[in-house]
This record gives sequence, structure tokens and C-alpha cells, in this order.
Amino acid sequence: MAGQSLPSPKEYVNGIVAIVNGKAITLELLRSEIAPLAQSIRAESKTMKEFEEKVVRLQQEILDRMVEKELVLSAFRKRGGDIPKPYVDGMYQDYIKNNFDGNRDAFMRYLSAQKKNEDSFREEIKSRAILEYMREQNRQSLA
Repeated sequence: MAGQSLPSPKEYVNGIVAIVNGKAITLELLRSEIAPLAQSIRAESKTMKEFEEKVVRLQQEILDRMVEKELVLSAFRKRGGDIPKPYVDGMYQDYIKNNFDGNRDAFMRYLSAQKKNEDSFREEIKSRAILEYMREQNRQSLA
């Protein structure tokens, strides 16, 4: 992919850019991760070529992170790991409290703007907790 932008969705089978342990990473998901950053990259870029090169690098970095994330989550599941629901619920409530001053309506508007729902957000929280846990396990094994 280096040196060029992502192909159009028609160039991928069903818009899939990668499959990691059976889970598809779609072009739509990749683009949704890039979209919030594109405007600032455009503002920083002096030419269209520079902008396109930066976007290509960013696309690859984000795709690499997405693949790594799926590999780590898969390894956690293969170990039989689980994050208790009460822990996820607590993180969920803390997120609303810390980022929206406890205003659930503002949080729901945020989710809507992100085209997410509560369940998908809880899954994100759970994934973050798993990733933090696995990183800590990795650090401890290296120490």
C-alpha cells in the first residue's frame, strides 16, 4: 500500500482490507478511523501530493494498529480470558462521568454522532481493558 492511497471499495472483496483470525477489517472502518484526522493533515500539508503521502502513511499505521489489536484480542480469548461485566459497566460509567460530566444525554448524542450504540461502545471499552491487560502481561514477562 505504500506510495498510494487505499483502493476504492470495489477493489476489495466486500470492502475488506484485512482478515485477522477470521475477523474482517473493512475499508469503511479504516476510513472512519482516518476521517477525524484528515482535516488537520490537509491543513498541515503544503501540497496535495504531501497530503496524499501523509494519508497513505496514516492509513497503513492505523491498519497495522487494527491488525495488532485483533491479534492481541484473539490471543486473550484463546487463553480463555474474560473481563467481568461489572468491571466493564464501571468503566462505562466512569467514561460518562469523566468525559461528559455525568451527562448521559450528551454522551448519547456523542455516540449517535460517532454512529455507535451503547453495546458497541461497551465492546470498545472491553477491548481497551483487554489490550491494557495484555500489554501489562507483556511488560511483566519482559521484566
